[in-house]
Amino acid sequence: MGRLAELNRTVKTQQIRLMDVFLLGPFMVYSATLIPENHKEARAILATSGVLTSLFNGINYLVLRKEMEK
Repeated sequence: MGRLAELNRTVKTQQIRLMDVFLLGPFMVYSATLIPENHKEARAILATSGVLTSLFNGINYLVLRKEMEK
């Protein structure tokens, strides 16, 4: 795989991670508030998943960005 193709793939990966961080994660946390209160376990799982999605993809985005700057 050529350097340009690899760079293009990395940029697309970063864009997807940014969408996960800024859109998917917060949407999951917000969605957890819409679940009825008597489903506490489902609310907690969805909210936790949203936070972890944002955290994981945010860290990976920063690592990829550092690698691209080298």
